[in-house]
Amino acid sequence: MKRIIRGRFILPAAIIFAIAVCLVMGQGCATSKAGSAYDVIYTAAVTYDTLMQFAAEQYVEGHMTEAQKNRVIELARKYYAAVLAAQSAFKVWKLAEIRGDQEGMTDAQEALAIAVDVMNEARDLFADFVYSTGPSGEA
Repeated sequence: MKRIIRGRFILPAAIIFAIAVCLVMGQGCATSKAGSAYDVIYTAAVTYDTLMQFAAEQYVEGHMTEAQKNRVIELARKYYAAVLAAQSAFKVWKLAEIRGDQEGMTDAQEALAIAVDVMNEARDLFADFVYSTGPSGEA
């Protein structure tokens, strides 16, 4: 019973914790758009690690088939690629800011917004699938 409760609630608890950390950091450190963007990307990386750990636990405990494991790996790669794209867009934005290139900053900021949207969509797909493979999941 303890394993089921632990396995069933670890992912939502971890995501809520990550969001809470982001909100707290947003109140203190992220007073700029760059700070907020950094927090979002950092939280995405932490979420990726948490989802992968949860998926690994589900596989080891026998709650995930080989086909589901392969799907998790596929979704994880897409999510990780989206996180890397967001990190790259953030870097381009910061470099434009350092150079004082206002037009470059505007373009980079638009690219960053798109990259973060894609990253969030990939996270949602990944998280939904991983969570559905748990003991009470339907996948």
